Amino acid sequence: GFGVPASHVKNYEENARTRESLHHANLVGVCDPTGKLPDGHIFITGKDKCMQTDRSKLFVEGRKRIFVTRSPCVEPSDAHILPVVNKKPKNMSLDEWDYFCSLPFGLIFFATPKCARSIPLPEKIAEGDLDGDLYFICWDDNILHTFERKCVKRDMKKSFRYDEKRSSGNLNKNEIKTMTKCSGSSNWLEQAQNQMLMVSRLDTLNSLIGTLYSLCTKNDDIYSQ
Repeated sequence: GFGVPASHVKNYEENARTRESLHHANLVGVCDPTGKLPDGHIFITGKDKCMQTDRSKLFVEGRKRIFVTRSPCVEPSDAHILPVVNKKPKNMSLDEWDYFCSLPFGLIFFATPKCARSIPLPEKIAEGDLDGDLYFICWDDNILHTFERKCVKRDMKKSFRYDEKRSSGNLNKNEIKTMTKCSGSSNWLEQAQNQMLMVSRLDTLNSLIGTLYSLCTKNDDIYSQ
C-alpha cells in the first residue's frame, strides 16, 4: 500500500460529507484531441468555487498534481501522482484552450505521447484505456502529502517496461501468425461471434455449467483431488 495513516483516512471520511470537503471523484478518461497537452500531463475539466473569494474558477487553477488510479488497484504502480495542466500550453491555440475550459466537470484528459515508443498514461494506471473507463482522482492535501515519501514514489514508478524488440503496441507479423495458428483459423473472430449468437446452444451450455456446479457443491472431496 501507500502507507496513508489511518487517522488521515478516518478524518477524511468524517469531513467529506459536504461539497466543500469532498476531495475525490471518479472521472471518465479521454484522449487529448489537440495533441498539445505536455507529455505525461493531465487536464481535468470543470469549475470549482474559490472559498476565499466565493468566485468560480477552473478546477485545475492552482493545482499542480493529482492522485490518479482506477479499479482494480492492486499494486502501488497502478496509481500515479500526475502533473496537472493549469494554464494554456504555449503551443495550444486560444480556441483550443477555451474548448477545454468550457467543458463541465467529469472528464480527465490524458496527454498523447509524443514518442511512439512511450507507454500511454492510461495503460500505466492499472492497464486502463479510454473506452469509457472511470479514473479515481484525489486532491486532498493531507493524503497527497503521504505520497511525497521516496519509497512511495519509487513503488509508483515500478510500472510497465518497454520491450526493445517491438517498436509499437501492435502485433508484428510473427505474432499475428502465432495467434492465427493457435486460434485454428484466420476467421476466428467471425466464428466466435457466430458461436455467441447461437442462443439455444448457450442456454444448453449454461444449464450444463449449472448442473456441474451443483454436483461439485455436493462432493466435499472434489477440491482435494
